[in-house]
Amino acid sequence: MDATLRRYYPARSEVDLKEGVFYCAPQLDYDLFAKGDFSEQVAHCLDELSASERYLRKLLDEDEITALQAIFERMRVTG
Repeated sequence: MDATLRRYYPARSEVDLKEGVFYCAPQLDYDLFAKGDFSEQVAHCLDELSASERYLRKLLDEDEITALQAIFERMRVTG
């Protein structure tokens, strides 16, 4: 969504501990996805996922978080 609408529609990510599921619903930058290049889009998605760390910590242990961060970094380099 554009910057004007973004303030009315916050990110809606949440964790369902009973089911062990993370529903990732970040705010993505509409203009970036409409006009940006692929590497910028990948970087933005990874930034949003990284910002979800507080949710992921409810489901993953420290070793799993470290492994996921390493995956994100590899994706950033190859994106």
